[in-house]
Amino acid sequence: MISVCAMVSGIEDFVGIESWSKERIDGLRRFLTRENGIPSHDILKRLFRLLDRRAVEKRFRARVGSVLPALLAGQVVAIDGKASRRRQKKGLPSLHWVSAFATEARLILGQ
Repeated sequence: MISVCAMVSGIEDFVGIESWSKERIDGLRRFLTRENGIPSHDILKRLFRLLDRRAVEKRFRARVGSVLPALLAGQVVAIDGKASRRRQKKGLPSLHWVSAFATEARLILGQ
């Protein structure tokens, strides 16, 4: 649950998940019991390596499908990436973002 919350918040790696969790431990305790504290990034990495990716996808589709039935039937989720290069002209790094779009439901799942 901690990893899902952190990833939804834009965290992209295990070190970031650990840091994010430690910063928000008081808020997380409202709905999670963490008797042994926040897991280290090494523990998170080991845990995710043990997961069966197909099983996780199946459960994710089932969960999201309970809210959006089109995904349950294996409908297409389009993934699109963009980069804003105008910032480079101003000496700033490019902005990059990725969107997930449920095509048949015409719904953005995440960006």
